[in-house]
Amino acid sequence: MAYDLFQRELRKVVDEQVFPVEFRASPIAELLTSTIDALDMDAMEARLSFVTDERFLHGGGVVQGGIVAGMLDFTMAVLLLADLDEGYSIGTTNLNVEFLRPAPAGVYVGTARVIRKGRTISFSHADLHDEAGKHIASASATNVIIPMNK
Repeated sequence: MAYDLFQRELRKVVDEQVFPVEFRASPIAELLTSTIDALDMDAMEARLSFVTDERFLHGGGVVQGGIVAGMLDFTMAVLLLADLDEGYSIGTTNLNVEFLRPAPAGVYVGTARVIRKGRTISFSHADLHDEAGKHIASASATNVIIPMNK
């Protein structure tokens, strides 16, 4: 099952704490060429990088907004999933994205932090910057924590 592979690979990253690590444990992680650059479970913060190319561009020559939102959502999801006990997952119930400037193809860095996490719901925030450090977009998310039926 894809979820089991994702969780197993993510648990390995959390346990080993060796960064950066290419993370290709799901189709979206593979598509976005994701790398986990830092994962601090005490501070509940994560930093991931992504590589976009011409496949992600729309007619205006910039990365399509849904891809930008996906990078932000994925950064927050990795952080939240890394903190969950085995047998649990998350579902995004709300994702608010603020697009601050156009995003040409290139390398992007997403940073995420958990604002609050309870037993069944969590709130997080993420920012996306380009290689030069320009702030491209921000997002906040609400996620439900759900037990997986095994």
